[in-house]
Amino acid sequence: MKVECLLDKVNINNFLEDYLKACGVKDVKKYSEANTFDNVWNYPGMEEAVRRLNIAIKEKEKIGILVDCDCDGYLSSTIIYTFLKNNYEIPILFFHNAKQHGLRKNEDEDIVQQIIDSKINLLIIPDAGTNDFQEQKELISNGISIIVLDHHEVDDYDKVIESSAYIVNHHLGHNLNTALSGTGVTYKFVEAYCEKYNLKMAEYRDLIMFSLISDECDLSSYENYSFLKAGYKILNSGKGNQFLKYLTDKVSNQQNCAKKFSFRVIPMFNSVIRSTNMQNKLILFQALVDEFDVEEAYKIGSKEQRQQKKIVDEIIEEVQSTIDFSKKVLIGFTKPKYKSYIGLAANKFTGEYNKPTIILREAGSTKWSGSLRSPVPLAEKINETNLAKCLGHSSAAGCFLKKSNLPKLQDYFEKLDLNEESVYAVTSKLEPYQVNKDLCFICDEYNPLWGCSKGNKIVVPKFYFNLKLNSYIFSIIGKKNDTLKFNIDNVNFIKFRLSEEEIEQLEQYKEFNFECIGVLTNNEYNGTITSQVIIEKFEITEIKQDWSELF
Repeated sequence: MKVECLLDKVNINNFLEDYLKACGVKDVKKYSEANTFDNVWNYPGMEEAVRRLNIAIKEKEKIGILVDCDCDGYLSSTIIYTFLKNNYEIPILFFHNAKQHGLRKNEDEDIVQQIIDSKINLLIIPDAGTNDFQEQKELISNGISIIVLDHHEVDDYDKVIESSAYIVNHHLGHNLNTALSGTGVTYKFVEAYCEKYNLKMAEYRDLIMFSLISDECDLSSYENYSFLKAGYKILNSGKGNQFLKYLTDKVSNQQNCAKKFSFRVIPMFNSVIRSTNMQNKLILFQALVDEFDVEEAYKIGSKEQRQQKKIVDEIIEEVQSTIDFSKKVLIGFTKPKYKSYIGLAANKFTGEYNKPTIILREAGSTKWSGSLRSPVPLAEKINETNLAKCLGHSSAAGCFLKKSNLPKLQDYFEKLDLNEESVYAVTSKLEPYQVNKDLCFICDEYNPLWGCSKGNKIVVPKFYFNLKLNSYIFSIIGKKNDTLKFNIDNVNFIKFRLSEEEIEQLEQYKEFNFECIGVLTNNEYNGTITSQVIIEKFEITEIKQDWSELF
């Protein structure tokens, strides 16, 4: 098991400061104060966009919102929708049929024509739309003004300047927090409007907190951490969004943290958003804006999530036989009917094999369309080849290419240096005796304020251990006999949900090297506190006895 350590050693007295600095935080004191926010008026285009909305409100114009097709899109649309509902009137909503983004036309829908047919005067696009220049032009030529509230990278600055849309995007400014989510940018816009026209600002920071986790935003940013800390406080108090509060309470009684959101709540959101059931999409949104019963919305979301799992399992089974696992980048193929779910399947392969994965489906007789998921930034490198086009994020993007370009792209991948694919990032290497209650306490205390994905940069600290074990030291316990447990130097090492293959590995050898990566936590039971390592990954190699020295 190859690991790359963030810290050469762990000093318990300075661990938090050392860790934050290693993650990219320059001023730990400023970061910890969590009170840094960019001035809304430093956003280019903010003044003009606010003025345009005010004209629409004064003139009683018909306003529409395009709800983008991910968690950040729904949360950002929730902010602008509730603001307009409370201060003007209920806007018209536009939802995508499946997993589409922005104004781009596709084989399933013509969202631009839907908007034109609605006869609205002003369209607001949160979390998308910056680079949809042609579609912007078409809408504007039909008398529809556009306000874009986006956080995605800008493809062509000249075209943005030429556009007649009102585009608010932190990438167009200087010294702004470019790691803020679309929900954050939308919040800034509403904040600016309230400030300019002397309106009371509603509480939305729990939505921003949630979006920072769902969109894997950089949490080393002072502003993002400030929003994160404020958002947790609001969520836990119950004074924020009632649907989010209901969901976080419903799915688990564990402490609210990024891992809980990422693995228990956000997948439910995305399963509804990814489906083609338009009624369920509307219900999910209505629950967010307090227009639908939260318990019923949860039941619908849970049902969609179960259906999604079934579909993803089918994709994985089908794709497995099409992948050459010896390649640096795994490329597999599936049916067009699975297009809304292939990103999830690609993510499964990336997680299991720690390699970039692209799953493709036919998009016509000459083209492939699909999803990229990668443990290392890869989308920009692909775009530089001009053999394919990736849209989205560096490690998670949609991928489009001509069929004739695929062999060239595969050859290109084999020439890349992707050594990172076999290296696991950890905070540091530890011996069991170095694990103590104080270190575990720090990891526990700050757990809610750390992310759980590579994009978050500041994640829950993970530590590497290299141990020599024998078959007598460990036990496999639990109702399902799928939990590994052993104790070294008064530290419990635990691995939950063992696979059959992992159990076979553990029972194969009498003595073996046991390399593992895990997180630290304190467990209190009957007044006794025990330090624990919750194992996430492990590898076993047999210790072979050298009998020659005995003779």
